[in-house]
Amino acid sequence: MTNVNYENNNILWTVQSHLQNLTIRDCTCEQYFFILNQLPCLKTFTIRDCLVKHTNGKSLISATSTFQSSLESLTMNDCSLSLENFELLLHSINTLRHLKLISRSRRLNSIFDGYRWENIIRTKLPALCNFQCFFSYIAFTSSTHASNIESLIVPFRAPFWVQEKRWLVYCTCVLRHSNIWLYTTPICVPDIDTSFRCEILSTNDSYHLTKRPIHTIINPTSDENLTELNLQQHLIFLTGARYLANFMQQSKTITKLDLAQNQLHAMGAQYMADALRNNVTLTTLNLYDNDTGNEGIKYIAEALVHNTTLIKLDLGQNRIGNMGTEYFSGALKLNSSITELNLTVNEIREEGAQYLADALRQNTTLVTLDLQVNDIDNTGAQVLIDALQQNKTMKLLMLYGNKISYELKSQLSAQDSRIDC
Repeated sequence: MTNVNYENNNILWTVQSHLQNLTIRDCTCEQYFFILNQLPCLKTFTIRDCLVKHTNGKSLISATSTFQSSLESLTMNDCSLSLENFELLLHSINTLRHLKLISRSRRLNSIFDGYRWENIIRTKLPALCNFQCFFSYIAFTSSTHASNIESLIVPFRAPFWVQEKRWLVYCTCVLRHSNIWLYTTPICVPDIDTSFRCEILSTNDSYHLTKRPIHTIINPTSDENLTELNLQQHLIFLTGARYLANFMQQSKTITKLDLAQNQLHAMGAQYMADALRNNVTLTTLNLYDNDTGNEGIKYIAEALVHNTTLIKLDLGQNRIGNMGTEYFSGALKLNSSITELNLTVNEIREEGAQYLADALRQNTTLVTLDLQVNDIDNTGAQVLIDALQQNKTMKLLMLYGNKISYELKSQLSAQDSRIDC
């Protein structure tokens, strides 16, 4: 059957009264109860969704008072019900042994509440021995606290889930578009995103980064050898940045991380800065075109004072301006690891060039500095060149696309082969 979209009293069930297995597409809650009432021998019921047309829960329950279902297995593959309405469907069904529920929402709702699920299973599903669920929603990018997978997983760490039922639950943030999942494993879910996700388990507090399918038993250690992570243009936003940063603080293997063009802004940069303070393996970080501004660059600069492993850093096209350049130049005076730095397209002017010149006089590790397509004029270029004469480690200073006169460009190129303008 596809849709039960006709009147209940027009359905002839006499021949089917002994039916034990039924799969349909959609029906209303009233039709759902009508089916259970007409099919007392039904054991397995698979449905895509149960639609709510009437919100009066008491009228639904009163309609079921004359029968007791013997249903043992219920599957809903695209449930749009709230937990309150789904709970009504369990009325008169105390024989259920298998429950599979897939629900995709646009926002966080009560169906993610592990405390309520424990109460429902204890009081209304005493025979349940197999519970499979997959709940997802989209974390809105405008809020930094719209989702918290740490708090969502807490109820599922109770003895009921871990010891009594032994149902393993995962809570995860899919980094592409910041989708949040809560699911048991193993479970088969159609049309699922297979990109990278950060997740935590109901059995421990560690973050894991994975692309593994969820239809098999998961071994969290299988991704431990990942060394390079390319998330360019993944639109991970603030939510994804937060959980990725949590993972990076624990990571002992990833050496290259590409986060170019992800709209991280200042808050996302702060999350990455927190990771840099604790990470001891990352050597290459690309934050190109994330609109961090000078506030975001301040967080990164403060972290780099303490970081001793990062070698290559791309901060191009982030609108850091002169103020951001001042923050970062202060870090360059103290940092002893960065050898390649990209600050292209960042609205750096003469004042910013002066800050960088001061840093170059003290820095002894930087080898390549890319300042292309900024607003550095002749005066700014000259102070950089003067500082370069005192720096013996720099091999390449790129100034192409700035406001430098043709005459000065020719003079600088002839003066020092390390200058590309």
